[in-house]
Amino acid sequence: MTPTHELLDIKPKVAVAFALGLMLMLAVVLATSILLFGYFVPHSGAMPNFATEVQSFPEPRLQISPGQDLETLNEANRQKLESYGWVDRSTGVARIPIERAMDIVVDQGWQERAHEDR
Repeated sequence: MTPTHELLDIKPKVAVAFALGLMLMLAVVLATSILLFGYFVPHSGAMPNFATEVQSFPEPRLQISPGQDLETLNEANRQKLESYGWVDRSTGVARIPIERAMDIVVDQGWQERAHEDR
């Protein structure tokens, strides 16, 4: 008759030897970790407090007040749109207020400006 269950069970000596070997390995790793920690971490009394050390971050830094920066940029752009000034004085290119430019376009129509290939 053929057996219908597992005939080979684990041997107690092998299981105990494996458990002892595992505990020995754990003890060796723990002892090594403690020795290395003691070697690499100086015992100067107080541990350094990294949270209170002031760090200087590299450029570019974050904006302190992005809303104010945007408002300043918009105001500078608004000034350019509403004032006269030179874009390139050597070539005779100037800017005029946008309201005046729109009035000129309405009165005279749109004229294509000849662009030079650069």
